[in-house]
Amino acid sequence: MLETPILPLIHSNEEYEKFKQQIEVLEDSARRIIHRHQLPDLPLVLFSEGTNIVFAHGNNQVIKIFPPFHQNQYQSERLVLQHVHNKLLVKTPALQYHGEFSGWPYIVMSQLEGTLLETKWEEMDHANKTIILSELGALIKEEHALPTEGLKAIDSHWEQFIKKQIAHCVKQHQSKQLSEELLQQIPNFLDSVKPILPKINQPVILTGEYTPMNFLVKQMDGIWHIDGLIDFGDAMFGLPERL
Repeated sequence: MLETPILPLIHSNEEYEKFKQQIEVLEDSARRIIHRHQLPDLPLVLFSEGTNIVFAHGNNQVIKIFPPFHQNQYQSERLVLQHVHNKLLVKTPALQYHGEFSGWPYIVMSQLEGTLLETKWEEMDHANKTIILSELGALIKEEHALPTEGLKAIDSHWEQFIKKQIAHCVKQHQSKQLSEELLQQIPNFLDSVKPILPKINQPVILTGEYTPMNFLVKQMDGIWHIDGLIDFGDAMFGLPERL
């Protein structure tokens, strides 16, 4: 039996990004997960993009490893994967195994077939894009209608979340090099909208991952349609209305 790998203690994104360059160590960690769960010894392919460490294991599984300071993303991914599976208009991965070693949590899930939307979006004609956006709206509405029992761990405490977003708004836009003229207008604008911010009564599941890199599409009769949704690492409870 393989010993549990000793993964490093990492406390910052800078340390983490450097560690992610150690491909042999990453692959060794994935292999140990494979052996832990007595999975077939199939090829591993590391995805080049993404916040966390993600491997395709053969053609049917995905192994996702989270650094310790992304524990909240692990919890969101694990809970929401279980919660939404077979309940939406589109396919979502099935959670198969989860656990941790050296304080690094991981998930093993099924791999969906399909084409990433980001590889087709730019070349897609306007009519097909309109169809995709209509399907996206229906999907979001459907997810908002799901019950939220058993998902307390992803509660964002909406009002506190909004206060935090407001407090860091100027700094965030400074980091994006917004002009000084516009930066100076932000505090007054935020003060003007605070009184009309809606209160949350019944929270719904929210995710910021409705992006082309997280949708799988399938072509039918020459038209691309949304066929799968992946990545629930930033899912949380929140307000269904757009602010």
